[in-house]
Amino acid sequence: MSKDHRVLKNLKMFRTTASYKLREGLDKAFHAELVFDMKIKMFSLNIDECFSAKNEKVLSILVAYFCDKTNKVVLKHYASLSLVTVNAESLFNAVIHLFNKDAIPLSNLVSNLSDSTNYMRGKISGFETRLRKVVPHLLDIDGDICHHVHNVVKKFTSFFSKVVENLLDDIYIDFKYSPDLCTFLKKICQITGVTYNTPKQRVCHRWLSVLDCTLPMLEMMPAFTLIYSSWLSKQDISLYKDESDKILKRLSNEKKWTVLWLLVLKEHSTEIRLRNKILFENTRSRILFSQKQIKKEEEEKESAVLKKKSEDTGRDINDDDDDDDDDAEKEKEDGDKPKLSKKKLRRANRMEIAELKQLVNRPDVVEMHDVNSKDPKLLVYLKAYKNTVPVPRHWCFKRKYLQGKRGFVKPPFELPDFIKQTGIMEMRAAMQEKEDSKTLKTKQRGKVRPKLGKIDIDYQKLHDAFFKYQTKPKMTIHGDLYYEGKEFEIKLKEKKPGDLSDELRTALGMPVGQGKHLIPPPWLIAMQRYGPPPSYPNLKIPGLNAAIPDGASFGYHAGGWGKPPVDEMGKPLYGDVFGTHSEEISAIAENEVFDKTQWGELESESESEEESEEEEEEEDQTGVVTPGDVGLVTPSGLSSVGAGMETPDAIELRKRKEIEDAMETGGDTPALYTVLAEKRAQVGSALMGSAHTYDLVTTKKTEGVEITLDPSELELEPAAMAAKYDDSIKEREALREDLSDMVAEHAAKKKRKKPSDSGKNAKKYKDFKF
Repeated sequence: MSKDHRVLKNLKMFRTTASYKLREGLDKAFHAELVFDMKIKMFSLNIDECFSAKNEKVLSILVAYFCDKTNKVVLKHYASLSLVTVNAESLFNAVIHLFNKDAIPLSNLVSNLSDSTNYMRGKISGFETRLRKVVPHLLDIDGDICHHVHNVVKKFTSFFSKVVENLLDDIYIDFKYSPDLCTFLKKICQITGVTYNTPKQRVCHRWLSVLDCTLPMLEMMPAFTLIYSSWLSKQDISLYKDESDKILKRLSNEKKWTVLWLLVLKEHSTEIRLRNKILFENTRSRILFSQKQIKKEEEEKESAVLKKKSEDTGRDINDDDDDDDDDAEKEKEDGDKPKLSKKKLRRANRMEIAELKQLVNRPDVVEMHDVNSKDPKLLVYLKAYKNTVPVPRHWCFKRKYLQGKRGFVKPPFELPDFIKQTGIMEMRAAMQEKEDSKTLKTKQRGKVRPKLGKIDIDYQKLHDAFFKYQTKPKMTIHGDLYYEGKEFEIKLKEKKPGDLSDELRTALGMPVGQGKHLIPPPWLIAMQRYGPPPSYPNLKIPGLNAAIPDGASFGYHAGGWGKPPVDEMGKPLYGDVFGTHSEEISAIAENEVFDKTQWGELESESESEEESEEEEEEEDQTGVVTPGDVGLVTPSGLSSVGAGMETPDAIELRKRKEIEDAMETGGDTPALYTVLAEKRAQVGSALMGSAHTYDLVTTKKTEGVEITLDPSELELEPAAMAAKYDDSIKEREALREDLSDMVAEHAAKKKRKKPSDSGKNAKKYKDFKF
């Protein structure tokens, strides 16, 4: 309002003061008065785009209603919305929020006048469609005030110069229909068969005013349509041509001509009159002479063909039968025939869709535009090939890709649930609050010397979030392309074909609860007659290609499973309907022994040795026994080897572990650990002294004695073995004594060197100066 110079000229104050008072004082009073009028009176809503004082694009909401004080229709500004993304949903929510805030009843809303954009007048999800769901009595009136006011001077002023004095002021001035115009309107109503009612107010740039939005006046819409369609310019006549053509089609030819002639005569501008005369003549000639002209043209063509034929026959009788003459005649005949263009030739040679579907193996893949390709069969073969990625479906769309998502508000990115559970969002919110509370000085100081590690999350929480609780996101499979609106489709992955839920059973009138599986579905008899569904070839359906449940029976009684589909020989057509194959399979499964060991599992050493021994034994058994000669056999009772020198059957060369030895011999297993005896000790002057020590003397293990034996000494007597053991112990003790002497000598040498070293170090310390 502060930019309105006409208002500011009448105000004796500075511009800033005027804008402040208008914004803070007068504007509030005007708005309160407007809200009060909207609560008690019927009003019309007008929405259009405009620019604010800061040159920002806003949506201006105007309200038109009849004012008792001024006795005319008043157009007032209700609100302005600055929306980041304008779509039907956001605009509808904003308008409803304003009405609820001011407690304005929606029953007072009569009509909505807006421009013809998708988000305003879309049939499926436009603003007016959404508004009509809440306000079912909303009138369907075309055109709007806000949009047409800006364009009305350019398009209509030249045609309405004698009728309308100032079209821009027509919104505020009560302009009546003239008597001539009323009689003209009455004639058109009589011709079209509509009851005539005198309109209260005339608004040229839309059909009806707010005062005339009543049911009797709405019945006169055909007459208004014909009048206004004749007044429109060439640019806008296409908008209402369909509506006027529909009305004219209902009338007879005589009524059409009279209506068109009335529209031609009753014009206030010479330009429109000339244009409508041409229109009238064209339509009249089309109606009257179209069939006659077609007949004349056909008769002329037939007569020309007959003349040519008669001339050709005369030439054939008079002339000789020469080849040159025949060729010339053929060329003339070919020249007389109309030549087809390339486009018509392509259409003539084009294959039909039904024919293409019959020729290919996969007719379900064929689309309407496949016949336009150079090789349709190859195209369908490539489309039907396994794992073929289809061409994106928007290739043939005229609008640009993802243009339909311009109005949607894109939600911000959300963290997955397993990351939310770590508490990172709460920590970030707390940090943000802390940062917002800081002054500018502290923020600048933080930029110079930034602190790191502000958000410190426990490592175990992060580890569990990513390695224990992480879930796999929804990912597309190979060849699954994105298309516009895919995210809004209903996903039916949890539904499986053949499984009947309780809700579906209730809807079909089937019982729910115990024994529900004994009742067949209602489509079973039709499937038994026509076969299983082709879309699910591997689906097992009881009573069709699978056995019926236990306790059920075939038949057409209540709860019966119909008639099993069999051929003339009594064999099932579609599968094992009697359940005979399942018994054979179960019997085979019982006899089979399955190896349940995991593949690649490591075998223990004992098992591998046993298997290798078994393999060696099997190999020995498979060998051929060579019979020895009788003379070479050693007589029984005699041995060439002395006592104690026999070769043993098997020698254990591998070092066996103590645990395995104990397990094999059946003895006690060795202890896993030993508890050390604890002793109390004084700390003393030690820097890192301990209050207790452990006794390691008792825990010393008695070392074993190793004896090396030849294979020939394995079968010695116990006395010889004991002597061998004593000799080895003596050798070990002698070696230990030699080592102890060497250790004692080394310790004595170290003691002698110690006092001399300390003196040298002390002297160096004294000579050193700081």
